[in-house]
Amino acid sequence: MWNVNQLTSTALFTAQFDMGNHNRAISLDNGDILRISGRNAYYDRIKLLVAPYKHTVGVIAPRGFGSWTPMTATCTAASPPSGWAPR
Repeated sequence: MWNVNQLTSTALFTAQFDMGNHNRAISLDNGDILRISGRNAYYDRIKLLVAPYKHTVGVIAPRGFGSWTPMTATCTAASPPSGWAPR
């Protein structure tokens, strides 16, 4: 059974950073494998981070991602289109 701390891995939150510990990984049609660490898991070598703009627990305020900005997080390989601005 899935829950917020064990989505595609039933390992302890301290071991979910290891992709080999995702015993319920999801195979996608294009051959990629989707692994989702639990809410409280440690992580390493992030390739994709998807999170709501505002926190969903505690103080409901915009998240802080350190030096990441909408500009650097979404437009890393090319200049943003003319007129593009974060929402």
